[in-house]
Amino acid sequence: MEVEGQDLMFSGTSALVKNAPVIAVIGAVLFFVVAHPFLFGFVDSIIEKVIGDNTQRDLLVFLHALVFGGLMFGSIYLIDYLKILE
Repeated sequence: MEVEGQDLMFSGTSALVKNAPVIAVIGAVLFFVVAHPFLFGFVDSIIEKVIGDNTQRDLLVFLHALVFGGLMFGSIYLIDYLKILE
């Protein structure tokens, strides 16, 4: 779909590219925290208490991926709300 010669699918791309360095740093910090082996062990111990001893590693990685995605999504919206990126 186009509006006055502008493709709506890519209308926000310039803002994304302009803010890419800050978003990349936030993503790297969040990944470091969420994927840290200590946190994996901690979450694994909680999951084993709730679900049982035979917890699949894929489930643990999936949970961490969901948390990472949620934190990344929320941090981008928080930065936009605080108008840090312009």
